[in-house]
Amino acid sequence: MLKVAQCLTVVMLLLYTLKMSAAFALNVSVGGDKTWADYLSRAEVVADTQSTESNFLIPLGKNQKVDGRWLLPYSRQFDGVVYRTLYRFESGKNLSQLSRVFAESLVSQGVEIKYECQSRACGSSNFWANDYFFERLLYGANKHQQLWVYQYQQYWYVAYLMQRGNGRIYFQQLKMGIEGSTADTFSLGKRCNIAGQDSALFEFVQGASVGNVNTKNEQANAASTVRLVLTVSVSSDNAWQDAQTYASACAMRIQKAFDIILFDSLGLGSINFRFNHRVSETEYTLHRFKH
Repeated sequence: MLKVAQCLTVVMLLLYTLKMSAAFALNVSVGGDKTWADYLSRAEVVADTQSTESNFLIPLGKNQKVDGRWLLPYSRQFDGVVYRTLYRFESGKNLSQLSRVFAESLVSQGVEIKYECQSRACGSSNFWANDYFFERLLYGANKHQQLWVYQYQQYWYVAYLMQRGNGRIYFQQLKMGIEGSTADTFSLGKRCNIAGQDSALFEFVQGASVGNVNTKNEQANAASTVRLVLTVSVSSDNAWQDAQTYASACAMRIQKAFDIILFDSLGLGSINFRFNHRVSETEYTLHRFKH
């Protein structure tokens, strides 16, 4: 009888333990993170800085490798203060779940997403970590990354979520005032490469055309709300003359290919369009100005 009683006692203790474990798990699930704000409140702030930037690029398309270098051919310039905050999530968090909750938060706030990508569609993780954010902790596998560029209220945001090889998940957020952004830019590379099948270039030019750039098929004297300007810089002995000649020829090709009239084409000699250094190779760049 004593052994039976002891066995019953052990069984009851086991049942009680299982019951408490289930109740604890239920409480964690019910009282855990529900919103993106909840997740951030539990994350560790690794760095929180700000800096004044000139010619900072806001990505509006995938980074691309051109002549061995990773570039952002589809982007917008920004001059002003950039606020940077880097978060590290506690162990056990799931990358896909964090991504989903963050995306839901953007939808709920009604933000205007300008560009987003995930996994290998974002290009090189090494580029984002070391050449764009300048934060080595953000380097990981290309398949474990996601990027959002969006506007909310009076600010631009660049948000990058990634998982390192050690399983730790980081979230980098940049914040910039909309009023500080300048022209959109699109790099044509070292040559005047104009191809109708280039979807990114087509969308860039269409972004101006939809905004009522003067076109051959519409009112020739209409007031433009968006203007396209082409700049060309060259590295040669006759830089000023060559740059202007190349700019005029390229402008004619663009106008013929897309049936538009550029506002202007400028040869900048050997100085790049940011006027902060001399070029070592030819640069063709389209600029889209809004009024």
